[in-house]
Amino acid sequence: MVMRVPSLKKGGDSGLSLHESGCGFPVSTQSVATTTGRMRRHTCFVLLFIAATVPVYVLGYSHGRVSSACATMRPNHSGSNAQSTNLPYQIIASSSTFNPGDTIQVMLRSNPGTTFKGFLLEARAAESSSSATPLGTFTEMIADAQLLNCTVTGTTYTNSGVWQIELHSEIPFISTEKVDVTVVQLVVGDNNRSTLIKTHGALMLIAWMTVGSIGMIIAKFFKSLGGSTKILGKKIWFQLHWTLMMLTVITTIIGFVLAFVQVKGWSYSAGAHPVLGCTVMGLALIQPSVAFFRPSPDHERRFIFNIFHNFMALAIKILAVATLFLGFKLIEGTENAWMQKVLGGFVGWECLIYVLLFICCYFKEEDWYVDCQEKVEPDLVILIVYLCGNLAFLIALLVGIGQT
Repeated sequence: MVMRVPSLKKGGDSGLSLHESGCGFPVSTQSVATTTGRMRRHTCFVLLFIAATVPVYVLGYSHGRVSSACATMRPNHSGSNAQSTNLPYQIIASSSTFNPGDTIQVMLRSNPGTTFKGFLLEARAAESSSSATPLGTFTEMIADAQLLNCTVTGTTYTNSGVWQIELHSEIPFISTEKVDVTVVQLVVGDNNRSTLIKTHGALMLIAWMTVGSIGMIIAKFFKSLGGSTKILGKKIWFQLHWTLMMLTVITTIIGFVLAFVQVKGWSYSAGAHPVLGCTVMGLALIQPSVAFFRPSPDHERRFIFNIFHNFMALAIKILAVATLFLGFKLIEGTENAWMQKVLGGFVGWECLIYVLLFICCYFKEEDWYVDCQEKVEPDLVILIVYLCGNLAFLIALLVGIGQT
């Protein structure tokens, strides 16, 4: 778009007159008023010109039936490119050949963990010479479906399918191998999750809801455990904490690798779950690496390490729990979400234990608490109760993973 504006020059009556003003330049009041009036008129002209030429031609389809996409079957959004990765959906037809009047059942199914807003579905001839010509009509549709009349090369073809699709509420039937929908073939499969994926989920659950949680609680509240007794030059609480956290990292690595072995690459259809999983894996490797180079307990800058170490532990725990929730949503669907609810109870149980242990720390110097410690250690009782509850939640979720 080319827009012409009046040239600006000094003096004269054509165009706009610019007169210098300020030190050393006398200015005529009449010429300034004339210039101001002309500038206002030209400014209005420019604004009107922009308002008349800038608006972009837009087609809106509030009903969802985009007839202009019938021929190309492309959304034509600005900046959109054709997909080069694996398809996030499957099209399954009951037959690849037909006779006039035949009815063919067609199923369009999204991959597990994938959602998309809508789609345009057409039946076309396989021959390249007529591949752009729609064939047949759609009759039996789902409740959210719409029918679209397509006009291609001057001919109107009725009842092309425009549907709304959502994620399966339950795990769909999954074949053991890729299927060519253009030929008739026997397909074998089931709706069970892969053993590797189940193992991946179980290991991550054990790592971050049991082993890692116990290690964090010991480091936070039980540094007096074992008194001054040492094992290999380190106090008992530290050896327990170090051992449990290393087991957490090792278990996380194994589960992380199993997921990639099963998917054979990146899981594009799993949403934010793999992104958070990789983040947790990276932070889980950084945490012990930094701890290895920690300063001595009496070093003047030890507090910096303590702050960083505690903050990292909290961040990893939050991200790990979020990743577990997303993982359970992937393996059990959206309709029967009992495992997600149990995991929520699991997290709530751990939060309750933390609150009780903080209360114990707050009253530790009180006389009644000291008297109570002479009979039984309240914080130790809370730890034992926590372990029993943790084990109950863990077994329930492991059984659920095995049944998916």
